[in-house]
Amino acid sequence: MFLEKFANLSSAYKGQFDLQIILLSLIVATLTIYLALRISHHMYRVRKLLPWLAHAWWMAGALVMGAGIWLLYFIGLLALSLPVETNLYPEYALLYLVPAVVGAGLLLRVTSGSELSLTRRWAIYGILGLAMSVMQYAGIFALHPNAEIKLALSWCVLTLIAAVVLSGLVLQVWWHCQSSMGKRLPSMAGLLFCSLIFSSVALAVQQIAMSSVHFFPSDSDWTPVYGFTQDPGLASWVVAISVLAFSLLLYLAVRLGHQFAITEMVESGMTETLTALEDSSLGVITTDSFGTIKSLNQAAIDMFGYPAVRIVGENCLNLLPLRILKTYKSQISSSGPGLGSLINRPHDLVFSKADGTEFSAELAISPLSRRSGLEFVAVIRPNSALKQAESKLKGLEKKLELLLSVSPGTVYTRKVSHGLPFVYVSPNSKKLLGYSAESISSTAEFWAGLVHPHDVDRFGADCWLLRDKLKETIEYRIKSPDGSYRWISDSRHVICDESGRPGLLVGCWVDIHEQKEASINRELNNQRMVASLNYANMATWDWIIDTGEIKWSGNVQVNLGLPHSEAAEFESFIRLIHPDDRPTIKAAFRNSLLAGVPFDMEFRVCWPDATTRLLHSAGGLMFDEAGNPTHMVGVLREVIPERSLRAVPSTTNVEEWKATAG
Repeated sequence: MFLEKFANLSSAYKGQFDLQIILLSLIVATLTIYLALRISHHMYRVRKLLPWLAHAWWMAGALVMGAGIWLLYFIGLLALSLPVETNLYPEYALLYLVPAVVGAGLLLRVTSGSELSLTRRWAIYGILGLAMSVMQYAGIFALHPNAEIKLALSWCVLTLIAAVVLSGLVLQVWWHCQSSMGKRLPSMAGLLFCSLIFSSVALAVQQIAMSSVHFFPSDSDWTPVYGFTQDPGLASWVVAISVLAFSLLLYLAVRLGHQFAITEMVESGMTETLTALEDSSLGVITTDSFGTIKSLNQAAIDMFGYPAVRIVGENCLNLLPLRILKTYKSQISSSGPGLGSLINRPHDLVFSKADGTEFSAELAISPLSRRSGLEFVAVIRPNSALKQAESKLKGLEKKLELLLSVSPGTVYTRKVSHGLPFVYVSPNSKKLLGYSAESISSTAEFWAGLVHPHDVDRFGADCWLLRDKLKETIEYRIKSPDGSYRWISDSRHVICDESGRPGLLVGCWVDIHEQKEASINRELNNQRMVASLNYANMATWDWIIDTGEIKWSGNVQVNLGLPHSEAAEFESFIRLIHPDDRPTIKAAFRNSLLAGVPFDMEFRVCWPDATTRLLHSAGGLMFDEAGNPTHMVGVLREVIPERSLRAVPSTTNVEEWKATAG
């Protein structure tokens, strides 16, 4: 039976496996284990409510899973190809179905029950590993090859160890999934993944076990006992389809029986416990001491959106969203005292509906003594519209605080009464103005005392001044904590009550110090430039090309003898130029526009007193972002007063001279 020490393996037959048949066995085993795990879930749901039904589902699941694992090993034997004829002993082939069903039953029992101690877990790992090893070697001896079978003892021990370790690994994965899902049944993809792990572990144990088997030539007479392996591929398909069909029919029978039993229990439970509460708007659920739902009223069904047969038998934890499940797992556990602080104390909880949405409600749990043992009645009261409004208001307040924290302004409200006391100041005042909201709102005098003495009149602390216009924006300076003054913009709006009387002042302070200082500096620079131009008897001009308008600044009167308005347009300016100089000036302007070159010319102009003056003007173009000319700007000054010539001849009428422009 076992190999001798240092046996010569060179004469042993080399076997090969058909990978297609192996893959077929893995797929079918995965599907049957998937069906068995679903049956196990039904068993878990009714184990406390209908124990006899739970035992029936357990036996059905063990039969389905055992058949799947047996199929995996049986087809694996059919996939083995040896250089000698090989048959099967049918009685041995069916015999190792027994350890497969026993091991599957133990596996389903521990995967659907409560958590186990470490000692019990290792005991279960050992039993499952031993069952898989026995099943594997029983299958090997079902082979009837025209050869002598020898086993390598070291590999047999390794097979047992691998079976124990892999069994522990796969159970740990399953228990972790159950813990993270809160006793919920995993999704179809998740359950198929777990089933694939189970079947892959069984296949791995089979391949390790087959490494311990060696086939040697035999001199004894060989008689075929069964011709089932003459076509292994066809045989594999026949067996696979048969087992899968059997498992599927058994699963459907379990589903129908489960639904019928639960429906009967729901109807009897609701009639017995909740008759008086059917018309109540409160959701009422009864559970056993393990938290398993036994019955519920119509209001609870409508509240959660599940049919009764979906809820009854489930743990009440499944009605909570997965994100908060761990918070209450210690309070609603697998024993009565685990309900802990929830008993006789209303709690606000968030529940999950069938469509995935959530709602908040008040939960109160009370114990109820019955002949069958201790039960609990859970009353669920959806939060009133007021509570929901309060919750929504709190959410809006948080959003408002967030918006105010990133706002460039400080929002405030003041009551229109004596002293204009502050009602609210946004928390960002410390960041933007240097003073905390508490300091500003402490007294109305605090803010008024920060205003610059020169701006007190503009500040207008008396809100009644807004009676006629209700809205205004003013600018004034306030004192910073470091002693300097900064400009702020104060936009305020008076809100009146129903009678039209001012009731509340709402405003916003915005720090505009940099902008205001820049504006003041620009104005000062303008004034300096105009003064300098006046003292130098110079003027500047800005010709807007699109409109033909000319904007003047500086001493225009000294150079043209006319006010700004007389030369506010390009054509008006051209009329002031001496007729002999007009073509040259127009050509210079045109050349500057087309070529983009600077403008620099001397020309004569006619004054209203019938004299001519020689002026010099220089300038250039300004462009927009696209490179198109938009303005031509320049300066204008009289060249030399002495060269401002004689009077225009008396025969020349000044008005006629101007009229010849063109």
